[in-house]
Amino acid sequence: MTHNIQDFKKQLIRQLNFINHSCLIYDAGHKDEAIRIATSIRVLVHDTKNSTSLLSHLNAKKIRLLSTCHKLPESESNSMLGFFDGFGFKMTSKGLQPLLDDAFSKEFIIVTDWWNQNVAIVNQYKFTRSSIVLAAANKDGGAHVHESIDPEYQVLKNGLWTLSRDGSNIYEIIEHQFHTLRQFGYEILNSPELTDLVK
Repeated sequence: MTHNIQDFKKQLIRQLNFINHSCLIYDAGHKDEAIRIATSIRVLVHDTKNSTSLLSHLNAKKIRLLSTCHKLPESESNSMLGFFDGFGFKMTSKGLQPLLDDAFSKEFIIVTDWWNQNVAIVNQYKFTRSSIVLAAANKDGGAHVHESIDPEYQVLKNGLWTLSRDGSNIYEIIEHQFHTLRQFGYEILNSPELTDLVK
């Protein structure tokens, strides 16, 4: 049986619902739910020789998705820049949290540019949305658990930020990829050209 366009739209609704539910669960305090966000984003966007993304099935790889990532300065994009965090965080009573709707940068870019955009640099490791999503989904328990984790992904797991306020409260982000994946989920759910596909 061959799927038709309506079948793919139903699958899109399903994946968007998965992402929405996972974001709600994440916001309730279950940070590792971000791995499920990664798995659904992989279904939406990632194409390989053996699998076709849902957006490709819908002939929608030219739509624009929301990016809340600061642009890496062009003069530095190919340099040995040691640190770049394209998203930032807000400090709350629960510690550092993703900015979500409070993001300083908002623009809409085509899917391939969104997927391959540099969103972080740490110790000269460059991270794109695709590298973070695929590591989480393929190796960190989304769809598979791999016996080894890539060293660059381990940098995110170890954490990037440790901040103090008046020397009393320590705000530490370990598993940095969880917070970043939650921001990706926000971007997906707030991309009108994507959500309009289900109409």
